[in-house]
Amino acid sequence: MHLRICIKATFLTLLDKHPDKLDCYHKAMFEYARDDYKHLPELIDFSVHKSVLDCGGGYGAAINAVKEKFPQIDCYLFDLPKVVEKAQVKNIQKIGGSFFNEILQVAEAIILSRVLHDWEDEKASLILKNCFAALPNGGTLYVIENCADKINIDLSLLSLNMAVMCKSFERTFAEYKTLCEQQGFGFQKDKRLNQLQTIFIFKKL
Repeated sequence: MHLRICIKATFLTLLDKHPDKLDCYHKAMFEYARDDYKHLPELIDFSVHKSVLDCGGGYGAAINAVKEKFPQIDCYLFDLPKVVEKAQVKNIQKIGGSFFNEILQVAEAIILSRVLHDWEDEKASLILKNCFAALPNGGTLYVIENCADKINIDLSLLSLNMAVMCKSFERTFAEYKTLCEQQGFGFQKDKRLNQLQTIFIFKKL
């Protein structure tokens, strides 16, 4: 059973109302994410795609790593306009928008890293629905998350923190797989990214 805590506003909702705090948050996320994603281009051969979009990518740590390894790929960073306008990226097109509304159809593959765990099932499903609509037939979705049953680390306290801050929780592999399959994605395989995070690869069927 997952703990559900009723609060009027989530941490991320409150951040949106305070640009200075939002900037500090994304700067902090970028610094630790650079280390998290440094091996991503070695584990995934992104050269099979002509274009990749990092959805909810903050200041672009993941897509930067991809672009550096595969400079021939057209890369896009998608996040709120107030976020992407401050992202310092090179040779990466920045697109402002909300993944709750519409994601532009510009890429063959989408990276969705550490996004779904921030949201309850209903909103996570909406994000996945919009990712599905943005991808071409056969397009690839890379979901990167802490997965409770794929690691030897107890995520109970982290899950409690997510419940309090965001009304969400750290999911198991089966829960992520179910969310994605309900929106039309087919699971392909998974790879361990680091001590905490796993890369789940899905195809638009």
